[in-house]
Amino acid sequence: MPGQAAKIMIVDDSSLNIYILQRGLKNAGYENIISTTEPSDALELIRQECPDILLLDIVMPKISGLDILAMMRAEGQTQRIPVIVLSACEVDEVKQEALELGAYDFLTKPFESSDLLPRIRNAIEARFFQEKLSLSEIKEMCQEFKLRNIYYPSRFSSKQWKYIFEKKGGDKMLGIVVDRSEEHTSELQSH
Repeated sequence: MPGQAAKIMIVDDSSLNIYILQRGLKNAGYENIISTTEPSDALELIRQECPDILLLDIVMPKISGLDILAMMRAEGQTQRIPVIVLSACEVDEVKQEALELGAYDFLTKPFESSDLLPRIRNAIEARFFQEKLSLSEIKEMCQEFKLRNIYYPSRFSSKQWKYIFEKKGGDKMLGIVVDRSEEHTSELQSH
């Protein structure tokens, strides 16, 4: 079960909001929490940490949460990270835009932890099962081709990775795993 081991990232320009969220998450058993009060650093930190879920404020200086969300959805490395928007903004158009940009959910501040925690759990579980299914599909394909010595990345997203198999001789297959940030090549031997 993914739950409490999940990496949760918080982006909010208010250190008080981050403190309150961290305390609530730790009380619920979550320990792997990363945060930043600098929205201009958020996207790079998201790329580096690759969190399992992002809790994102909307109204922030320099760059808004909507801008961060749009940039995340435009990148292969970050596009599938579930985002729960937490904002004091009550404008329906902003909420609609966040959801259209791919936010998993939207909560208006102030909110109760009893409203947030099930949403976090559901988003983490959905991501876990989506990745498990994707990895399961890759394993099945590799078994079909009777392949072994396969490189399995620790962070897997079927949209991030392309698996290209091409016959190379009678008893070899070449598998190329392409991550948008870096390339890995591994020769796969058939049984």
